[in-house]
Amino acid sequence: MGRQKARRSRPAGVRGRHVLLVAVDGADLGLLPGAPVSFAAYWAEVDARARAAARTGQLVLLRPLVAFDYARFCDQHRLDPRSAAALAAYEALPVPEQELTEYLGDPPEVLLNVLRYEREAWATGLRSKAVLAAVVEEHGPVAERELRGEAGQMLDALLAGAQAGDELTLVAKAAGLSLGAHAGAVRLVGGRPALDDRDRGRLETLLAAALPTSATGVAALTSAPIGGATERVLVWELSPAGLVPSEHGELILAPDGPRSGPKAEYLPGFALTRR
Repeated sequence: MGRQKARRSRPAGVRGRHVLLVAVDGADLGLLPGAPVSFAAYWAEVDARARAAARTGQLVLLRPLVAFDYARFCDQHRLDPRSAAALAAYEALPVPEQELTEYLGDPPEVLLNVLRYEREAWATGLRSKAVLAAVVEEHGPVAERELRGEAGQMLDALLAGAQAGDELTLVAKAAGLSLGAHAGAVRLVGGRPALDDRDRGRLETLLAAALPTSATGVAALTSAPIGGATERVLVWELSPAGLVPSEHGELILAPDGPRSGPKAEYLPGFALTRR
């Protein structure tokens, strides 16, 4: 997984906010009312709308359309997914601001890459939250809090051995279906390795969802190579005992042979100490 492009700080003096729900793949155009002629034309229109709203001084925030969740919403509310009313109702759903992507005037192709990354992150989060909702329905809200607490302890143990510039990745599959994957860059906060709040929340949710589902999961801590050197990838597998060091990192993470980019050396992770 690649890291998402870092977003710049918000300009001062913004007035209000304007949220745009956008398709980031041509395959999703059929879900939109009016059936845009082409994805290029549609995306040029999105860019123009975002620029126009930004010129009025509004904070422009973009939300990627996740097809399976939109279809579920329309089915639940008996709405025609190709109607403007359905799209408006879905777009109006409350979403935490930190989960949205701020429009900062990047070239359309750059912004599109960021939003495609975000769509996968959203899809992973939605699948994970569905698992946790089922846990709550069967066992009550205390069960979710316990799972999140356990996941948080695992992340703390992983970060304890990380360095600024490392990348922490989590991949999880349950019953043959992918819950998803997410990666976050490690940085120093108060002299200690940490993740930003959004990445921390996403990784915790994914790990919490993997714990009760007998999921196949793997965590990897990748050290950024210096001067083109081989990057080190420490690997753990999810087991009933939690995350345990794995000797099968290359088989799990690069099953189709060497990946592009720097050469990687896969090593068992260090023993995790949890509170």
